[in-house]
Amino acid sequence: MKKSILIVALLLVIIAILPIIGNSFMKSRIDERIVKLDSFGLATTKDDTNSTYLNTSRHFEFILKDSQRFKEYIKQYSDKQMPTYVDALLSGMLVGADVEYSNLPFAKAFSIDIYPMALSSSAQEKIALNDLALSVYVEKFLQNKGIFYHIEYNLLNDDFKGHIKEIDEKYTYKNQIQIEAKLEKAHFSGNGPLIAPNRLKSKIKELYLNIKQDSMALKMAFKMFSAKSNFETKSTYVTSAEIKEVDLTLSGTQNDINISMQKIK
Repeated sequence: MKKSILIVALLLVIIAILPIIGNSFMKSRIDERIVKLDSFGLATTKDDTNSTYLNTSRHFEFILKDSQRFKEYIKQYSDKQMPTYVDALLSGMLVGADVEYSNLPFAKAFSIDIYPMALSSSAQEKIALNDLALSVYVEKFLQNKGIFYHIEYNLLNDDFKGHIKEIDEKYTYKNQIQIEAKLEKAHFSGNGPLIAPNRLKSKIKELYLNIKQDSMALKMAFKMFSAKSNFETKSTYVTSAEIKEVDLTLSGTQNDINISMQKIK
């Protein structure tokens, strides 16, 4: 009888401390990845934790301090050269990340939300010098998490899935050029490291861009886009893509264009 009581008590103690052990395990795994960020130019400026008995959430903020080191890291997984304007845009950018996970080890995939929070001061100042209203618009757009990735990652098998927040934005420049951009139902899934997955599938219901100035207009619409890729190395891979419909129109010029294509593979 005493042995049974001791066994039950021991089991209860193990069950009780399991979330504590799980939280410690997940924290160490995440901390390992955070430490690695510094090796390719990202510095952690904020790390706030909110933990309950069963769940934990952490908010991170990163700033890209060394864009050259970041480019060198990206080049490990790509044989393409990054344009110089991307370097100028990314340098000094502030990026936010929210991580949520269960303190019960491997009870479920942990979620990651990633979103740029602000451009660098120099980039924002350059935009403001050219168009102050645009600078305010970009700042507000990023503060409202206008570009937002949600990812669910499984530590057991490295499977992941997620989506990109839908975009529906309109803006009129000071020279009266009107731009309308839409991104609808963009989903992705795959396996492997997020920066360089072994497998990747993506689907986008619609990508739309409309640029107007006076009587001239350029419209581009890509509908029902899907792609699959299996990567062996950065230069050896199998990939396929399909677009149900592509529409391109240019009107109000002496060389108007109207192109429509269906079922492109």
